[in-house]
Amino acid sequence: MFIKVTTSGPRRYVQIVESYRDEAGRVKKRTVATLGRADQISGELDSVIDGLLKVTGRKPLSAAGTDSPAIFESARALGNVWALTELWKELGFLELRRVFGRIRHTTDVEALIRIMVLNRLCDPDSKLGVLRWLETVALPDMNVPGVTHQQLLSTMDALMDHQDAVDAAVSGLLRPMVDQDLSVVFYDMTTIRAEGLTTQPDVKRGRKLSDSGAKARFYHEVCEARLGKIFRVNMPEELFSFDVDEAALQLAQMMDGKLLLVTNVPDMNPEQVIARYKSLADIERGFKVLKSELEIGPVYHRLPERIRAHAFICFMALVLHRVMRRRLRAANTGITPERALQMLQHIQHHRVTLGGAAPLGGVSSMSHEHNDMFKALKVKQPTVNRQLSLL
Repeated sequence: MFIKVTTSGPRRYVQIVESYRDEAGRVKKRTVATLGRADQISGELDSVIDGLLKVTGRKPLSAAGTDSPAIFESARALGNVWALTELWKELGFLELRRVFGRIRHTTDVEALIRIMVLNRLCDPDSKLGVLRWLETVALPDMNVPGVTHQQLLSTMDALMDHQDAVDAAVSGLLRPMVDQDLSVVFYDMTTIRAEGLTTQPDVKRGRKLSDSGAKARFYHEVCEARLGKIFRVNMPEELFSFDVDEAALQLAQMMDGKLLLVTNVPDMNPEQVIARYKSLADIERGFKVLKSELEIGPVYHRLPERIRAHAFICFMALVLHRVMRRRLRAANTGITPERALQMLQHIQHHRVTLGGAAPLGGVSSMSHEHNDMFKALKVKQPTVNRQLSLL
């Protein structure tokens, strides 16, 4: 049933109307009661409203005194985590819920993984920092009563304990997004740093190097610079000396400024090898995002398995980042994923308690820029009907 206002001439009437289906299955409406003229209804309906509130177990309006002020809770960011959650579901990451559902974990492992992934994109921090971040956001579709630091660590352990099943699920949902004729694999051999505290002993200056010490030092520097084919240290000699291989030097000068591509794929011609190598720039951009925006380092974990789990969480965050970047570029927005998340963060969830009644929730108004952002990302706008978790 619902309230309907009808017009008859200059007068407007308030009616209670319900919908029903006739014998043919067609939807029709009928008037249950007419409450009177809209301009004559004042306080006589308060008793009816109070009665309905009592039936539903809520406090009647007549019992709400002026001594009960409105209580406003702190606003929480919603727009950014909403958009990321919609992408998470669209890409199929909810498949992880089925993977961990089979092994009967006591906690919702998929939900906790999603929390850590979304944190890498919105405000990357340590796992303790994730708990502080949760106090500032309203997470949609999150049925977790409370999150602890130990639960996050246990989730990372579960991620590695069942790595084969997780890898199969993630590779299955990513396969439609990658090149089906994958034939070249790029490896990034750079490292990330680990965070920790240590003490360094005092360094004392020694005596000047002897000839043998100078030879050892020079030989080490030549090897580090990969110039061993050009400079040859005369190790057997008593005094420090070295020779220069002119042929090797001439070859090095000839190759200076040139880049040699070496591959073990014999079926590719030089043009294909170069084309594949030029795609390395896109791969390097992904590693740059991992090390900057997603802050894969420093690593605050000591156990090797948890370090691997941390890297895998960052990889899933990178997948969402790449999808956002691709869609924003396709829509010609000229906005990066980081800027988009910053803009969407201003869409907030508010909750207020009036007169001791049940809290009321709502979403702040959205600008045209917000609407365009959701349209570019191909996700629907936030609503208050969805379950929001305030952890």
